[in-house]
Amino acid sequence: MATFTVNDNQHVDVLEDDSINNHTSKDRNEKVYNDADSEITYGRWIQRWMVRNGYTWYYNPGRSQSDSACGVETGCSPTASIRGKIANLDAGWAYFEHVALPRKLIYDDVGDYHRSEKKTLLSESGKVNDSSQLYPYFSTTIEELEDFGVGVAMLFYSMRSIIALCLFLGVMYIGGMIAYSSEYRDTDDTEGIFNFRSETPLSDIVPDFYDISAVCNKVTFVYCEDCKYHENDFPDGRLYKSTDGEEVYVAVKNQCDAALDILGSFHVVAVAIVAISQIVLAFLYRAKEQTIDDENFTTKDFSVVVADPPNSSADPQVWYDFFEKQIFSDGSVESGEDNERVIFVTVSLNNEELINELVKRKAKIHHILVETGEDVGLMDKEDRLQFRANIAKDLSPFQTILNILGLYKTLDQIVDIIEECEGNICKLMMNEQYEPANVFVSFRTMKLKERVLDKLAVSGFDALLDNKEKIEDCYRFGNDEAVLDVQEAGEPKDVRWLDLSYPLLKCILRTTLLFIPVMGVIVVSSIIANRVRTSETTTSLNYGLTISTLNIVGPVIMKIINSFEKHQYESFYQASLFAKITLFRWVNTAVITTVLNTFASSVDQHKLISDITGVFVAEIFTTPLLTLCDFAGQFKRHFIGPRQKNQYAMNNTFKGQAYNLAERYTNVSKLFFLCTWYGVLYPIGYVLAALALSVQYFADKFLLLRTWARRPPTGPHISKLSRKVFFPLIFLSFSVISSYHWSGFPYDNLCESDKASPALIADGTYSGSFKTVKGSVDDTALTKTATPKIENLSSTPYKYCVQDYLGRPSSESHNRFPAVPDNNDLIKNFGWMTRTQEVYARILGWSSIAALCFVIIFL
Repeated sequence: MATFTVNDNQHVDVLEDDSINNHTSKDRNEKVYNDADSEITYGRWIQRWMVRNGYTWYYNPGRSQSDSACGVETGCSPTASIRGKIANLDAGWAYFEHVALPRKLIYDDVGDYHRSEKKTLLSESGKVNDSSQLYPYFSTTIEELEDFGVGVAMLFYSMRSIIALCLFLGVMYIGGMIAYSSEYRDTDDTEGIFNFRSETPLSDIVPDFYDISAVCNKVTFVYCEDCKYHENDFPDGRLYKSTDGEEVYVAVKNQCDAALDILGSFHVVAVAIVAISQIVLAFLYRAKEQTIDDENFTTKDFSVVVADPPNSSADPQVWYDFFEKQIFSDGSVESGEDNERVIFVTVSLNNEELINELVKRKAKIHHILVETGEDVGLMDKEDRLQFRANIAKDLSPFQTILNILGLYKTLDQIVDIIEECEGNICKLMMNEQYEPANVFVSFRTMKLKERVLDKLAVSGFDALLDNKEKIEDCYRFGNDEAVLDVQEAGEPKDVRWLDLSYPLLKCILRTTLLFIPVMGVIVVSSIIANRVRTSETTTSLNYGLTISTLNIVGPVIMKIINSFEKHQYESFYQASLFAKITLFRWVNTAVITTVLNTFASSVDQHKLISDITGVFVAEIFTTPLLTLCDFAGQFKRHFIGPRQKNQYAMNNTFKGQAYNLAERYTNVSKLFFLCTWYGVLYPIGYVLAALALSVQYFADKFLLLRTWARRPPTGPHISKLSRKVFFPLIFLSFSVISSYHWSGFPYDNLCESDKASPALIADGTYSGSFKTVKGSVDDTALTKTATPKIENLSSTPYKYCVQDYLGRPSSESHNRFPAVPDNNDLIKNFGWMTRTQEVYARILGWSSIAALCFVIIFL
C-alpha cells in the first residue's frame, strides 16, 4: 500500500539529536560513556585526564568532581543526565563523537569489503552501535569519503588532481626557472651594467624565490629624450633628473631579455597542457560524479518532483491515481510487475507562515532548554504555571535597561512568546486551503522512475507556457490537461522546504540583484588592500596576511548576502554561494594585486613579485593553521561546555563546527587561479600552489573527520559548477593574461629613439649628479650603484613607449585584445620586442582567441 503524506513541517536542527536518549540498554550506555582511550579524540582524552587528576578549574566549579567524572569512573544512565540537572562532561564528549562527528561502520568481513557490494561505511548519526568507530585519519581513503556525498568526495578528488597538475607544471618549468636564474640574475663586468638586488622582509623565509622569477635586477641607465613629459608614468626609483647644469633625464633600462628565447616555449606548452588537462579532467570528473551517485542509492534515485502542481491538487490520492493508473495505463509495464509502482507521495504545501511559527516556537523552547534543562513544549498549563513561579527572579539594572530596549527577554517573556506561537499555529492549522508547492513521488524501482521522466519530459519553459503540443493527451494532468514540469528529485535532506513555494523567476531575480552588494564588497576589499599596500610601513608579508584575512572575512559577508536568497535545494544555495565567494577571492587574491601595481613594477623585487610571494606564504601557513586550530570550537568544548548547568546545554556546545562546502571549493580554485594568473612572471608559483593545496588537503581531511559537524550529503551541483564554469574560466584567464604578461617584457617602457643623440651625450662621456623624480632616494636603484653620480652615460638615446597591452589604470595605453604585436613593436622598428618574443607573443595572443572560443563552446 502506498504511503501518503502532506508535508507541513520543516526539519530545523536547532535542538539536540535525541538518539542517545533512546537507548536504555546498560551495555550500550557504557559504550557511549566508556569508550576506550584508544578510540576517542585527543580533546576527550585531555578532558578525562583533567577530571581524573582533580583540576577543578577545568570543569564547572559548581559541581563536585564525582559528578563531573560520572561515566568515566562509575558510569551512569544517559537518560538520567540528558534532561536532568546533572551535566556529565564525558557525556558531552560522547555526544560530540557519536552524534556530531562521522563514524565508520565495522563489517565482520571488512577484509573482503568492496564498494561494488553497495555497503556504506558511514554510520547513522547518533546511533549507539558497538560496531562503529571514528574514521581513522591516516588510513581513510577518498573512496571511503564518497559516502559523505558527491560534493565532499569531488572536493578531495579535485584537490588531488589540481595538486598533480600544478606539480607537473612546476617540474616542466624547471628549465624556465633556471633560465630566469642564470640569465636574469648573473652579474657581469660589462661597463654600465649594475645588479641592485636587495634583501626583502621575506628573504629569510624564501631567499631564492626571486631568483627564479621574472624579477630583473640587472639594469643600466640610459638617456631618455621625452621622459620629462611622463614623470608620473614611471614607478619609484625608475626615473632620474640631473641636479647640475642642463636638464637631463635618465631612466632605468632592464637588461634581462637574453632568456626570452628559451622561456617562450615553456609558456606555450603550459597553455597547451592546461587546455588538455581541462578536457581530460572534465570527462573524468563527470564520470566520477556519476559513479558515486550510482553507488550510493538514496530516495532521490527512485523519486521525481512535480515543480508546478495546479493550485487545486493538494490531495496525495489524486497524485497517486495520476501516476499509478494514468501514466502506466498504456501497458508499457514489463511482465511480472504486478505490485503497485507508486509507493510514496509527499505533497509540500505553501504554508510558509505556519512553518515559520513552528520554527520560532522550537527555537524558543531550545533557548529555555539551554538555560534550565526543562522542556516547556511538553508541559501542560499547570506545569507551565509552576515553571513560571520557579524561574521568577529580579532583573539587574543592566538587564532592566536591555529589557526595555527589547534586547533582552526574561524566561517568563519567552514562555509568553511560545504560547503566542502556539495560538497562531492552531489558527493556521485550521486552514485547509493551502496550495501545493511541490509534489514528490517515489517509485518501487529506478526503471519506473526513468520511464516517468521519459514520458513526462518537457522543458521548464514549455511547462510554464502549458504547451500541450509537447506531450501526449494521456500524460496531461487533471481536467485542465495541464502540462507538468516533472524533474528528478533531489536528496530529501537537501530540500529547503521553506523555499519550495517561492516562484522560480523571483528566485532568479533575487539572486541576480544580490550580486550588486557582492560587487560593493569587492570594491571595499580593493580599497583596503590598496591602503595597506601603499602604507610606508607595509611589508610584502603584511600585504599577504592582509589578503588572507580579507579572504577569511569576505566569505562571512558573502554568507550573509546569500542568506537573503531563495533556493529549492541546499545544493543550489551552496552553488550560488560558491560563485560569490569564488568571484571575491579571485579578484582579491590575484586580480587586484595586478591592478594595484604599475606596469613597470611587474619585475621589481620590491613590488609585484614580492606581493605574490607574501600571498603564497600566507596561504601555505596562516590560513590552514587558523582553520586547524578551530579556536571557536576548542573554546566551546573546553571552556564553555564544562561550565554548563545541564546536559542539554552542554551538548549544545559539543555540536562540532559547521563547515561550508562552497568555501572549501573556492580555496582550490583560488590557488589554481593565482598560480596560473602569474605563471609567466612567477613559475615557482605552481610549486607553491601544489604545496598550499597539499596542506589544505590534509587539513580538510582532518577537520572533516575530527572537528567539523557532519552534514547531510549534498549533490554534485557545486562540483558541476566548478567543472563546467569556473575551471574553464581559469583556463581562459590563464591563456589571456599569459599573452599580456609575455608581451610586456622587458617592463621598462623604454624603446630606442630614431632621433640623433643631443650634443651633450653624443660622445658617451657625459657625467653628472642626479636625483630621483619619484620616491625616496634611499630606496632608488641609483644608490645601489654605490654612487649618486652617473659617469660615461651611453650615447644611445631612448624614448618613452607604452609596452602594456593590458591597459591597466596606471598605464596610458588602451587595452589591446588579443595581445598580438604589430610591426612597430619590434626592436628593428624602434620598438621593444625581440624577434623571438614577437613570435611567441603572436602564438599566445591568438591562443587566447582559441581559448575564448573553446570556453564558449564548453560552457
